[in-house]
Amino acid sequence: MFEIEFVRKTAAKLPTREENQTCINLFAYIRDANNQPGSLTIFPQQSVSVDTGVYVKIANNYVGLLIDTDEYVSREVILKNPTSIVESSNRDYISVTLKNTHSAPFTVFNGDCICHLLILQTSLPLIKESNQ
Repeated sequence: MFEIEFVRKTAAKLPTREENQTCINLFAYIRDANNQPGSLTIFPQQSVSVDTGVYVKIANNYVGLLIDTDEYVSREVILKNPTSIVESSNRDYISVTLKNTHSAPFTVFNGDCICHLLILQTSLPLIKESNQ
């Protein structure tokens, strides 16, 4: 097992990982006009960017994959881009775009688990040109 570091905005919820869970839970960071915890409603077929308020320090030779949560998928709210990658060089706060594929509005609240982060070890191949 290895450690992974997160940097978070004030009042952002620190990611968690349950015992025997492979993925790390990332939570919505939604603030209202008074900088208090807020919510946002995603209307049918609408896509909305949601901040997590955190960024992750991923070591070289590792990559993070952002994955839908079972709870949101069951409510027909999915990541708009199902192949979101967090590179080891990334130092931007993580935001995800959620799409409501249901016929009814869906409300996301500050602190809701909006996606999972899966950390995988990678190979870094050298690129070379071939004549054939």
